[in-house]
Amino acid sequence: MQELPEVETIRTQLADRLIGRKIVDVNVRLPKMWEGSRDWVLGSRIKDVRRRAKIIVIELDSGYNIVVHLKMTGQLVYGETTAETISFREGIPFAGFALPAKTTHVILKLDKGTLFFNDMRQFGWMKIYKNEELKTKIDEKHGPEALEEDFTPEYLTNICGNWGRPVKLLLMEQSKVAGIGNIYANEALWEAGISPMKRGREIPKEKISDFHAAIKFFYSFLRF
Repeated sequence: MQELPEVETIRTQLADRLIGRKIVDVNVRLPKMWEGSRDWVLGSRIKDVRRRAKIIVIELDSGYNIVVHLKMTGQLVYGETTAETISFREGIPFAGFALPAKTTHVILKLDKGTLFFNDMRQFGWMKIYKNEELKTKIDEKHGPEALEEDFTPEYLTNICGNWGRPVKLLLMEQSKVAGIGNIYANEALWEAGISPMKRGREIPKEKISDFHAAIKFFYSFLRF
């Protein structure tokens, strides 16, 4: 599964290419990967490409947003033309050297270029939310990111104290701490000298400070 560094890299690359572009067509090849009406986004211009945790939010000037979760094997691939088939010099994992491929499930045609949503395992999704829906459907379902002011030693003490399962699962629970995945959870626990199998409520209070510092240390590399 992509972790926050990969998602942030995708976001920044897409922002350079998508902002200001107009959506002229939407081809949903696999309906379960798309939620919402095509009409809500057709003719809209892309205002911004943002991120919340591991989720990419493509903000439109129509008051709607294309919200994307890549899950395990999702890809967002931009092609420079609007041709029916676009070739790529570098091979695309699970897709080959041309798109659309068998793993391509949604195609956004722009006034300049094409955005392909690929997903071999089909766990990812694209959903259309109004601006006012983002707070309840995205923001409130995720905890603070580790570099935010809300992520304090006191907050970590509280969530650990109420967690009776392995602490690694706590770090990967997006409603508690947003954006951390398998790799960075392991690194932070190793740095803090805490077994990933130790229950959250069993972590000694004197360890919390080191644990908090370790999470912030590894997370600090994710701020671009």
